[in-house]
Amino acid sequence: MKVKNYPDTKEAIPLVSKLKLKEGADPKLKILMNKLFCKILLVKTYSLAMEYAKEFNLTCITPDLQIVYAGAFVTKVGYYNKSQADRISAFSKVNSI
Repeated sequence: MKVKNYPDTKEAIPLVSKLKLKEGADPKLKILMNKLFCKILLVKTYSLAMEYAKEFNLTCITPDLQIVYAGAFVTKVGYYNKSQADRISAFSKVNSI
């Protein structure tokens, strides 16, 4: 398996290094976990997240739950599209009539 290049700092931790499987778990799960989470980095600050996302081509997550993708797209976990929620509630009101 190809090893991902991570920044050499204490300000950022690869998410995959924090994940553990139970003893006796299927070895295929470890391979799957590595493929799913090897490109995610836990970073202490937003500015470092922007830097590492671009430099190392990684998705970075800050303690404030800001997510910076490798293409420098930023989002925040827990936010949603209000207009979509309004459409869903309007649809459910119409269906209940």
